[in-house]
Amino acid sequence: MILSRRRVGAALLLMGLSGGVALAQGKAGRVVDFGISEGKIFGPGLDTQAKGGPTLRLRQSERVELRWTSDRAVVVHIHSHGIEANVPAGRPTSIVFEARAAGRFPVERHDVVGRHVTLLYIEVMPR
Repeated sequence: MILSRRRVGAALLLMGLSGGVALAQGKAGRVVDFGISEGKIFGPGLDTQAKGGPTLRLRQSERVELRWTSDRAVVVHIHSHGIEANVPAGRPTSIVFEARAAGRFPVERHDVVGRHVTLLYIEVMPR
């Protein structure tokens, strides 16, 4: 089933009301909602004007919850953090992690045909 950007957006709203499936234990200090529609990412908190592509900026040691909804089943992989999550089509999924290392890290989507596409970058600023 292909979901429209509007439906993915509605799922993001529902996620905010009901919470997602956390893949790591502990509370996050910050929650960021993302939607993936037609292979593109959208959501508040993204700097879409950043050089190189959409960017989320965090502080080193910040604990964050990334909440995902997608119009298609994808795997989301955060490089250099060893974090990967299956995001089923239309079902909210959360990743909670601590930004331990400073740097710029790509976040890719891996789809069912094996493509790896960079969705955004996470920039972790040193303390």
